[in-house]
Amino acid sequence: MPFPTRLPIYALQAFVARYHTQKAAAKALGVSQPYLHDLLRRRRTFSIRILKKLGLRRTVEEIGHNKTTKNGAQSI
Repeated sequence: MPFPTRLPIYALQAFVARYHTQKAAAKALGVSQPYLHDLLRRRRTFSIRILKKLGLRRTVEEIGHNKTTKNGAQSI
C-alpha cells in the first residue's frame, strides 16, 4: 500500500505496528530500541539501510524551475 505523503516515517510506524513493540521492531531492523525511538520522534534521519529494510529508497528531486532569458540561455 503506498503511503500518502511518501514519508519514511509512515512506513516505519506501520512496520512497528506489525511487530507490536518497538523492541521487537528494532531487533527486526537490526538497530537499538533507543535508535528506533529517535527515528520515530524524527530526531534522526533514515539511513539507506533502514530505508531498504522498509522497502523504500532514497531519491533526489530537483526543485525550482528553469527560466529562459531573452538571449535564449537558460538560467536557474
